[in-house]
Amino acid sequence: MKPGKVLVVLGPTASGKSSLALGISTLLDCEIVSADSRQVHAHMEIGTAQPAAAELDRVPHHFVGEISPGDEFNAGVFGIRGREVIAGILSRGHVPLVVGGSGLYIRSLVDGLFDGPAAVDEVREDLEEQLERRGPAALLEDLRKVDPVAAGRLTITTPRRITRALEVHRLSGRPISELQNAKIDIPFNFLMVGLDWPRPVLYDRINRRVIAMVNAGLVEETRRLLDLGYAPGLRSTPTVGYREAMAYLEGSLSHSAMIGLIQMNTRRFAKRQLTWFRRDGRIRWFSVTSGEEFPRIAEDVVTLFRSGEKSRF
Repeated sequence: MKPGKVLVVLGPTASGKSSLALGISTLLDCEIVSADSRQVHAHMEIGTAQPAAAELDRVPHHFVGEISPGDEFNAGVFGIRGREVIAGILSRGHVPLVVGGSGLYIRSLVDGLFDGPAAVDEVREDLEEQLERRGPAALLEDLRKVDPVAAGRLTITTPRRITRALEVHRLSGRPISELQNAKIDIPFNFLMVGLDWPRPVLYDRINRRVIAMVNAGLVEETRRLLDLGYAPGLRSTPTVGYREAMAYLEGSLSHSAMIGLIQMNTRRFAKRQLTWFRRDGRIRWFSVTSGEEFPRIAEDVVTLFRSGEKSRF
């Protein structure tokens, strides 16, 4: 049985992945699978740059606005459910088009294993604070409850390894000891393509996107989240955009300072995304300097996809 062919469009935030995907969808009969750890949440349309209603009507999308901000969702769950969705798309005779910037989600989907997620600042900062306040013995006991195998290998003299194991479990939902031994046979061939912008141009796109989000009602959307009872401590809400908007609503940031901080933190986030993706030599990068190039790039990507080239053998 020949493995199914899956196309993956990836890149940092504000790189135009969604625009390119829509262009590809005019050339291929696609269903889009969002690989974005934030777009999966409901009530967060503006701050996560979810596709507009017209785009959702135009092409079927999966994992967009499906999960309550208070519900558990992580890379491990996405890998399993994403492959189930891909199998369904292929059974309908359509092309699965995975689109996103969450490197851990994509790796979980494509490889079925990972030795641990990249650090997320908020999670690591919380664990570092707990380490200082409660001490390594308390954190080792926390680890023992969720991953006794890993805890049995560690002692209080290795506090960084303890916090790392807890970080992996919090981000992936799985024990690090399990991830280190996991291997899944995946019946798909993936072609992964990325959008490569000159850094100054990408940062300018980020700055302009942030202003557009604020003008579209990011602060009001954040207020609605709080009114619905989604507290700042939820995994989905203490992220770039919402975190700063909450600080503005609390009065600790001015409006202009909020915008500047969102821009700076989003640029830093994009840099971390690129660092993650650059480590994967299977990605085929397409240089782009203007959104006007997307129609040509879409055609080139489709030609590459139809040629049978793949990233994973």
